[in-house]
Amino acid sequence: MPFLFFLRRNPTVKIEFLSTLKLKVCLGFLLIFILFQSAFSQPISTAPPKIKLAVIIVFDQFRADYLTRFSPQYLPASLPQKKVGGFKYLMEQGANFIDCRFDHYPLYTAPGHAIVVTGGEPYKTLIVGNEWYDENQQKKVYAVSDPKFGLSPRNLGSTTLGDELKLSTEQKSKVVSISLKDRAAILLGGFTADEVFWFDSNHWVTSDFYGKHIPAWAEKVNDGLGKTKEDLVSPRGNELTWNMAMEAVKNEKLGNHDVPDLLTINFASNDYVGHVYGPDSQEVKRMSIASDRGLSAFLNFLNVSVPGGLKSILLVVTADHGIGSLPEYLNSIRIPSERLDPQMTIKTVEDRLTLRFGEGPWVSSFIPPFMYLNPKTISHYSIEEATVEQEAVDALSEEPSILAAYGRTQIMKGALPRNEVSLSIEKSFVPLRSGELVIVPGANVIWSSPKSKEAVHESLYTYDTHVPLLLYGAGIKPGTYTEPVKPIDIAPTVAYLLKTQFPSACEGKILTEAIH
Repeated sequence: MPFLFFLRRNPTVKIEFLSTLKLKVCLGFLLIFILFQSAFSQPISTAPPKIKLAVIIVFDQFRADYLTRFSPQYLPASLPQKKVGGFKYLMEQGANFIDCRFDHYPLYTAPGHAIVVTGGEPYKTLIVGNEWYDENQQKKVYAVSDPKFGLSPRNLGSTTLGDELKLSTEQKSKVVSISLKDRAAILLGGFTADEVFWFDSNHWVTSDFYGKHIPAWAEKVNDGLGKTKEDLVSPRGNELTWNMAMEAVKNEKLGNHDVPDLLTINFASNDYVGHVYGPDSQEVKRMSIASDRGLSAFLNFLNVSVPGGLKSILLVVTADHGIGSLPEYLNSIRIPSERLDPQMTIKTVEDRLTLRFGEGPWVSSFIPPFMYLNPKTISHYSIEEATVEQEAVDALSEEPSILAAYGRTQIMKGALPRNEVSLSIEKSFVPLRSGELVIVPGANVIWSSPKSKEAVHESLYTYDTHVPLLLYGAGIKPGTYTEPVKPIDIAPTVAYLLKTQFPSACEGKILTEAIH
């Protein structure tokens, strides 16, 4: 019997059937509606917040453990009159990445700062050290030297965050960079910065690359400095930098435009103090405490100087490298350590190559860890460069203070053993700048003349590579994050939040775990 005919002959069943059918249809439409609403009510991605001012602070030579080692002396997160502290405030109210490490070699100021604002390793940024040896010119080249302008970022092989911000806003954003050190200020500022300042002869100066003269407000700051040379190897140097940064915010009206602005600051006095006294000294402790106070004052200044206060600011705090302990101190507590005289390392290579091939000179220059062999001597004896390199590597490998040594030919062929040491070397190797030999000392072995008493950084060990990374402000999700990250991750994260393109050499990742 057809089903419809059955329903006509049985009205009661018909009513029950239709009621059930209507209920199922209604439930079906309700389910579709719920699914539809759910699909469109959940955003595909969270849009970055509106940021008025991004600030990148790089404490020069600031180890990650300084955040915890000196914590008892830091200001509390909250202060009276609704003011905020320094490091503790950022650690509690921001994103604290406790395992942030550089993975290039060597670690110096110039490559570290280039990494922070480009997100690229030195093999891409081309900034392999503070200086390198140019075989064609037969002289050392400073990282920010420029034959035309004196100093500029011409040696940098990438755009920076500031450059990309200027491009994305049709040059409307303002970018200002400040440091006592020229190389830090220039590399943080990049090519298109509006103002780049560093300290020279007791005055803030700039390069003709950025403009013939510093602005009137900066001249006024200089007039107030007087003629007495300031002691930069103390918190006083950082005070000058904090004050200059606040003057820049006020006079350039940073954070008061329709588009985001960028302020980059390097605090160089931490580095000066750390080299002289070492990381285990009371001087470094006092310097770190002073840095905390200065950071607190600056945060409270920004809170009243930028529309929206701290909620409209994106802040990054990190470092360009750490520092190793003084060998004399380590030895006094039974931790083996030594100073390795660069001249003795040169002698090791000279002696072996002379014995094997004939009189030199075989070494043109040695800027640890890069050794540059003399092409004229190699050509004179008609020897393949790879053969000379390998003989030198063999000699260096016999030295107990040397962990590893590799030749340029070996590196360029990708013939290094696959471990973290060789990977760090590869990330920093630029053939025309990194020399023919790359030499890696052992742990707690530092390049230093016998007469020197200073601490040194450049190694690929934790005391040099492990740095703080604190993110705070608009779009940042507070928390302590334990997964490993790298300083190359700073640039893409900031670029994403500023809605700009990544810098051209960028290979870092967005720190999505810390973004709302």
